Amino acid sequence: METTAQNYGSRLTVAYLDNDQNPAALKKYNPSGIPAFYLFKNGQTVSYRIGYYTAAQIKEWLRSNGVA
Repeated sequence: METTAQNYGSRLTVAYLDNDQNPAALKKYNPSGIPAFYLFKNGQTVSYRIGYYTAAQIKEWLRSNGVA
């Protein structure tokens, strides 16, 4: 995710959330697994992925959601 943050820093914000420290967020989004990746636009969830992904897979997911 650090690489993604560096590569896309001008186009999106990458944030890390500790589930133990943020139970309200865990309850709100209720991911079916961890890690969970959520993509938001204007405060709304656009897409999400659950599980481990390579940097290339994350790049393709972002591209397919309009983050060039």
